[in-house]
Amino acid sequence: MAAVEALYAWDAAGCDAAELPRVVAGKTADARFARMDADYFRAAVFGVAERREALDAAIRAAARGRAWASIGAIERAVLRLAAWELAERLEVPYRVVIHEALRLVERYAEAPAKRFVNAVLDRIAREARKDEIRGERQG
Repeated sequence: MAAVEALYAWDAAGCDAAELPRVVAGKTADARFARMDADYFRAAVFGVAERREALDAAIRAAARGRAWASIGAIERAVLRLAAWELAERLEVPYRVVIHEALRLVERYAEAPAKRFVNAVLDRIAREARKDEIRGERQG
């Protein structure tokens, strides 16, 4: 949740790398931060920022023609976080990544966004987690 909020704020600041430390500091100063996994939060936010161009390219490809400008900022934040997790956090099953992303979309976005996010992440997972998906089908 906090990572999505931070990524949303960073997106609102134009994805300016200079703004990222300020956004992270704002989140870590929040009282709710004490309940978070601080290492995971920082790894996720900075990881998304470092790989934003590649993540956005994967999201655009999986969005199948939907204009980038029509994807809401909260959807972009959730998609970026989940796409990063699918690529970088292989210890987290792809179904868990998608499920958590859908929970975030339910909390922050309009209802139609859930179907869109699910479809995009399913397409990304098919590329990023081929072996995991193949093993699941065979087992």
